[in-house]
Amino acid sequence: MVVHGKGPAVGGQGEELSADVDSTSSNIVIKQNVIKNIKGWTNEIPAVVEDGAVLNDARGAVFQFIKSFDGTGIAINSDGTYKGNIVADLQIMVAKAIQDGILTDQPLAQIGVNTINPTIVNWAMSDSTVYVPSYRCNGDSMHHVSKGMIIIRVEDTVGFNIEGNSIENVTNLSPPKFEDCTDYHAGASSENEAEQQAGNVRGISVAAVSGYADSTKYSRIREN
Repeated sequence: MVVHGKGPAVGGQGEELSADVDSTSSNIVIKQNVIKNIKGWTNEIPAVVEDGAVLNDARGAVFQFIKSFDGTGIAINSDGTYKGNIVADLQIMVAKAIQDGILTDQPLAQIGVNTINPTIVNWAMSDSTVYVPSYRCNGDSMHHVSKGMIIIRVEDTVGFNIEGNSIENVTNLSPPKFEDCTDYHAGASSENEAEQQAGNVRGISVAAVSGYADSTKYSRIREN
């Protein structure tokens, strides 16, 4: 269950309630739910950073070099040369078309987020050029912040009552964390700045919240 303010809940846990009252949730009641036998996992995608930017395609998907759980190359060979696959090849083709001015950032194209630069395009077009990637960890395939499993999450909320909920038998099946990290997702909360959270389990997570607008009524979490 996710209760959040206006906009997607793809970043780390919130740290400060929005000052814009029109963008927050309010008067939330999560009560008497029985939640059990939950299994889930996170597929961490190590993102390559080039010139300070995560490499992603024209639609925001990470250009995936390797599998996080065993280090097997997806788009890179063990000797650092380009390996390629149907997805990576298409991402490179589009990046090349942007680079050559064939595709331009008109409203219908929506290509402004592409960060696959000439260095990567030229590497992919070569049979022998070696590339040494640096990986930014704790993100998913769109480089959203990985947060593991959260059963009840409430953020950017004015006034809430979380009461009498039962949470049991939650299993996180995420593989062991990827080890070859240069740095970590900058969007994570300050308590998770250098942490890969795929294996985490949170029963109830509450952040960036306040009491009810009526100051005589308190927000609360009890008897869960």
